[in-house]
Amino acid sequence: AGRHSAAIAVYHEGLRRFPNSVNDLWMLGFNYAKISKQDEALHYYEKAMAILPDFADFHFYLGDLLKQMNQPERALQEYKKALELNPKNPKAHYHLGSAYHKKGLLAEAEKEMAIYRELMGK
Repeated sequence: AGRHSAAIAVYHEGLRRFPNSVNDLWMLGFNYAKISKQDEALHYYEKAMAILPDFADFHFYLGDLLKQMNQPERALQEYKKALELNPKNPKAHYHLGSAYHKKGLLAEAEKEMAIYRELMGK
């Protein structure tokens, strides 16, 4: 937690100087997520995404955060958006498949897992 707390201080300083820095906003969210401050993480992720809404990785990581926050429907939508923006992301297929499986949507889950395996060369 110590290194993430130190990083948070650095990124807050960056935001003080450059309030619309997508990198600083995103990295604040990422580091807050790492120390289980999910509400803070969500706040900074959403601010970064308001500036750069079509960056697939943002949607993937937001999906992971929402899954941790027990918001599976929103997480599912973020994984879908990540794949809409970057269909070759194997992790997004894996996590979407996992989300489908958890909902009992087994055919959809298997489809996503098959794409994951294909992309990973398995």
